[in-house]
Amino acid sequence: LDEIGELPAELQPKLLRVLQEGEVRPVGAARTVAVDVRVVAATNRDLAAMVETGGFRRDLYARLALWEIRVPPLRARRADLLRWVERLHARWATRRRGAPVAPIVFEPDAAEALLLNPWPENLRGLDRLVHQLAAIEPGVAVSRSLLPPVETIPDKSAETAERAAPPTKEDLVAALARHGGSVRAVAKHFHRDRKQVYRWLERFGLRADNTET
Repeated sequence: LDEIGELPAELQPKLLRVLQEGEVRPVGAARTVAVDVRVVAATNRDLAAMVETGGFRRDLYARLALWEIRVPPLRARRADLLRWVERLHARWATRRRGAPVAPIVFEPDAAEALLLNPWPENLRGLDRLVHQLAAIEPGVAVSRSLLPPVETIPDKSAETAERAAPPTKEDLVAALARHGGSVRAVAKHFHRDRKQVYRWLERFGLRADNTET
């Protein structure tokens, strides 16, 4: 089930029933049919945060999240980026031309621009780049000027410093109120571990309403 985070609220209990009861009723049928399946769901949304804000059913999330595999975004694994370009280009060449072609070679300035790109579309964006570069004559090194428009990562030093600094008591109280007293949601809000949130609570003499989550 791809993009499970986009499942409308009115369909979530129907899926939950399938997972709990192990049966479905086909469209137009009068009886349910037993099914024995393994469900794999994928999403780029933060389902745990959606649960805290009411956007996703807690019981359905519990059923789906028995095993979770978190795949980091492309910007978090930049060491793999140029190898992905090579792999996607080889796949494209095999499908379109029926034979391998020489890999794409980048000038240093072009490689730097690609490595600094935030890649919000992840591999889809990289795949589109490969298709755009496929028109370049094989063996020609790609310079920065030959690349389609790419963004580079803005300076994150100020944002990083802001996240590193502990919140004020007022900020922490506001975050707790916004997330219904959930320590887990507050930890995600501040990009910190839950243990750090507990230390902040102790420092300011505060108590979370929901310390289990």
